Amino acid sequence: MRRVAGIYVLALGCVASFLVLMVLSFSELRTIVRQLSDNTGENMVWMVSQVTREALRVSLVLERGTRSEGTWEELAFRLDMLESRVRVISEEPLRDFFRRHSREAEFEAFHASFARLVTALRVAPEQLPPAGRLTLSREMERLANASSTLANASMLDERNLLGRHYDTMRKASEGLLAASLSGMALGLALGAWLLRSLVRQSRVTEQLQQHQEGLERVVAERTRELNEALATERHAKEIYRSFITTVSHQFRTPLSVINMIGQRLKRRAHQFSAEQVRQKADSVTTATSRLLELLSSVSRAALIDRLELSDQVETIDMKALCEKVIRDMRLLGYARPIPVDAPDDLPHCPGDPVLIAQVVENLLSNAVKYSAPDSPVTLTLRSDAEALFCTVTDQGIGIPEEDQPHIFERFHRASNTASHFGSGVGLNLSRTVLALHGGELSFSSVLGAGSVFTFRLPLENRHAAS
Repeated sequence: MRRVAGIYVLALGCVASFLVLMVLSFSELRTIVRQLSDNTGENMVWMVSQVTREALRVSLVLERGTRSEGTWEELAFRLDMLESRVRVISEEPLRDFFRRHSREAEFEAFHASFARLVTALRVAPEQLPPAGRLTLSREMERLANASSTLANASMLDERNLLGRHYDTMRKASEGLLAASLSGMALGLALGAWLLRSLVRQSRVTEQLQQHQEGLERVVAERTRELNEALATERHAKEIYRSFITTVSHQFRTPLSVINMIGQRLKRRAHQFSAEQVRQKADSVTTATSRLLELLSSVSRAALIDRLELSDQVETIDMKALCEKVIRDMRLLGYARPIPVDAPDDLPHCPGDPVLIAQVVENLLSNAVKYSAPDSPVTLTLRSDAEALFCTVTDQGIGIPEEDQPHIFERFHRASNTASHFGSGVGLNLSRTVLALHGGELSFSSVLGAGSVFTFRLPLENRHAAS
């Protein structure tokens, strides 16, 4: 452990030293580059060239020797231009250019000669004799030559200084390159060692992580399975508890009726007339029919999961089938008239007529059961290019909104149907039958206003496998 810590400290020290060296080298290079990019020399050369040109122009004006109008005004103008140019190179930073190259004495001599000549030319130049003007013209030419010579000498000094700067930059660059290569070599060595250590550590970490992830997956999978099993068990218990409660209640009512009539007949048989006996027999028959219907619903619930279509699918006349279902329901005591609205050209559809009849009976019996005796119940048939539709409409109690998502679940009964006979199996069975035929069952309902159930059957044979 101490060895590893020592290597880390050494690596950090080397990296820190390398960074310090890099910063110092780059700082020096930046200073040199800034000096190299200074264009003071170029500005000085341009301004001195302007001084030389203006001095030569002054010399040319003096040399003309003419006394025509405007000559001395031009001379005054040229002297002003020359003074402005000399004033610029006499100020910083151009003045520092001569000082930096040890040419300040020469520049002072040049400036003194310039001041003397300008003073001489400012005092009535038109009164000077031609020989005097010619002398001043020659001195002005020498002043121009002196300024050019001073500029050339300073520029040569500047070039030599630039050469020294380039040599310093090259040496600094070589030192920086050497330091960089050394740092890189050391970094590569340390990096290789660190990489090897990291690879070993990564492998160990990866193995531990894989083992941890495997344990977490196992725990999560077991937890999920347990939660699913627990939820399924709770759901199943809730369903069957509800089913047992419903069935017990539904069995108790008709059995109580049968028991009560039997007890009365046993105790006071001689007191009842033939008509009263017939009425009580009808009550017993009705109660027995309800028991048989309830037992039939329970039996159908047990057969739903094993329900399948026979291989011999028949062509169904849906209008005739619905009318037969209504006639059979009347034989069982459903006296309410149920009109069938169907077009004359309603097409036939393939399917199992026994199972489809059971669906129609379930929907009609629910509509009659959950609506008032004088409330209308209608059955409408229609079709399009692909399917046949059967709609059963009632104006009964409707289905509460909170029960609608669960209405097709097996054994589920709406919260407002406790006082009505039923087992909660019919709609689940109906939807299963229609799914086997490639159809579907849908509904819409408003609490207190009634329900509309519609099933769809394809006109082609599209029944699903069991």
